[in-house]
Amino acid sequence: MMNKISAFVIVLSLFILCFFLIRSNNHDNANNNSSYVHIDMSCVTVEKHRIRGSSLEPVFRDGQIVVLLRGYYVCNSPKRGDVVAIKFRTRNEIFVKKLVGLPGDYVRFEGDHLILDGDVLKNSLNEPYLFSDRAIKILSIPLEGGKIPSNNFMVLGEEVSEEKSFDSRSFGYITKEQMIGRVLSLKEWEELSKTSK
Repeated sequence: MMNKISAFVIVLSLFILCFFLIRSNNHDNANNNSSYVHIDMSCVTVEKHRIRGSSLEPVFRDGQIVVLLRGYYVCNSPKRGDVVAIKFRTRNEIFVKKLVGLPGDYVRFEGDHLILDGDVLKNSLNEPYLFSDRAIKILSIPLEGGKIPSNNFMVLGEEVSEEKSFDSRSFGYITKEQMIGRVLSLKEWEELSKTSK
């Protein structure tokens, strides 16, 4: 009797384990396939550009050819993790940065680290970003109840130190109107083109 119960418990445990593994795998695949599902391309002009500078490495390398979806944010909402092309009225260059902070996100500082919605803000290599006293002041003053205000977005490079990346630590939050488009690698553009057909 004890052997039958033990065998039943083992079989049941294996069944539950397999169920959760299959469910997790399907969920991951759904996320991977759906990253471009709800994109509106009606407002987009497609351009190819070359990255200049290393502030986004390893996401984009200096000299890498990328695709700019100009006008993307006219008919699509900015999402955390998007790489965006931004333009300032006072400068001729286009800057390419990663969107890390959205309206409504809670922001506070502990030492020289930024805590965003309860987590230390880190780059894609899992390294915490560093914020000088000046950067902390620039990003703290506009906060409303500790939150990023509406139509304000934080953009950063991949560099931990602000001295090596011209980003929100230097110029503060940007608005949606300053985002001239979304930037994709050639591989991401190929994937998007397949899902758009």
